[in-house]
Amino acid sequence: MATLDQERYLRNLLLLGEGGMFVLRCLVDQEVIRSGQTLEELLLRNQLRFKNILEEQRQVLYPSPGTANADVNTWDVSLILLVVKKLFYQVLPHAIVSDIDALKGFRNSIQAHPCNLSMDETEFSENQQRIQNLLRNIAGYVNESVEGLIRKSEKGSIDITSAIQRIHETQAFSTSLKHSIEKQFEHVKAKLSSLEKCVTTIKEGQDETSQRMSKLEGKIDKIVWKIKHDFTKDLDTIVQVKCGNEEKQKKAIDLLFEFVKIIQDHQKFDNDEIRKMIEQRVVYYGELTVKLFDDLIDWFSDINQHSDGIGEARVGSILIPIFCSSVTRILALLKYMISSHCKQRLSSISSTVSTLLGFPCSLSWKVEPTSLQSAISSYLYSIGTECSKKEIKKLVLPVKVSDMEGLTNVWKLFGGEERNNHIEKVSNTLSKIFGENIRLQTYVDKDQFLEKVVKETGNINKLNGG
Repeated sequence: MATLDQERYLRNLLLLGEGGMFVLRCLVDQEVIRSGQTLEELLLRNQLRFKNILEEQRQVLYPSPGTANADVNTWDVSLILLVVKKLFYQVLPHAIVSDIDALKGFRNSIQAHPCNLSMDETEFSENQQRIQNLLRNIAGYVNESVEGLIRKSEKGSIDITSAIQRIHETQAFSTSLKHSIEKQFEHVKAKLSSLEKCVTTIKEGQDETSQRMSKLEGKIDKIVWKIKHDFTKDLDTIVQVKCGNEEKQKKAIDLLFEFVKIIQDHQKFDNDEIRKMIEQRVVYYGELTVKLFDDLIDWFSDINQHSDGIGEARVGSILIPIFCSSVTRILALLKYMISSHCKQRLSSISSTVSTLLGFPCSLSWKVEPTSLQSAISSYLYSIGTECSKKEIKKLVLPVKVSDMEGLTNVWKLFGGEERNNHIEKVSNTLSKIFGENIRLQTYVDKDQFLEKVVKETGNINKLNGG
């Protein structure tokens, strides 16, 4: 199983290799037709132009005296670029020549850093867009389409074995780069091979492994169902991981973020693609992978019950924005964060991650203070504004609160977001006594309430290890 960063790298490599070779071969075919000669005739008549090429290229291009190899499919990318440059650069539009040179530059850049076999989301998006533009330009010139290749490079997860085989088959990259890729994914291929044997055993139903994997498949089906059922940001919360050192901490954060992104990006994939991603991670990390997905989904479900939805996670420590549409929802989320139920969720996730990675780590979850103050202030100062504009009689009723539970109850009674039955009853009684329609309104002192919430949130962050 490759990480998301490694999968992006392979998809980028495949688009550059398969897309580049496709448009270059089409370009050769078109220019040969325009020349009015066969490719073999062009190569033989211009043999002097290839006088100072590498010996291995000469053997491919001119295998024996008086003959030329016109089978473009047997040429690697270096040779096809060489032929295009020697035979056709002078007749091609300048823009197409620039695009071909840019493709060559991309390839050379990748091959210059063969050890860096991963790509973050930003780099991937930028590279994909630039390569796609170059391929579309050249394809448009030769009246071909590369949209199928582009879609293929972006769709779902990568099957490592077939991806590496396709990279070999493109003949678009150096032997050193291909060896680096092979070495990097050797252990992945071995585990995938083990999975194939395991799947065969399951199908044949020969031993206990079959029964265990059958049960696991049922769990995977359940995870797929959970992921595909929607989780619907004002408030930034931060998940921090504490391990023995920074390297271990990064591994734990990357692992968690990888699983969180699969859950949050579920709408981009169909059920089969999600199943494939889960199965690959089962192979790589073991059966506890399913438990980690389950733990995270249960935790996200809890958060949704106490808020109005979860925003897209961002990596650093893992920042999880949570949307709360009212002060009531913010307080409900804060109460959940200090609940024993939440602590159990985080403890379960920590335990699973520790077992998967082979070293102890613990998770903490806190609210980003500035984000909280901004979110709750916007709601507080949007409530009760009409009261402040009128000359009204006020009754100040101090209420002592010592924790988040007390704050929540005070807000429910006096905050003004929900109908207060007690105040309704008092209003009705006063109306009957005075013979007029009297309506009582309640609200809290906004500055005092905000100060208290921020203070209690600081206590929550300390309790949660923040």
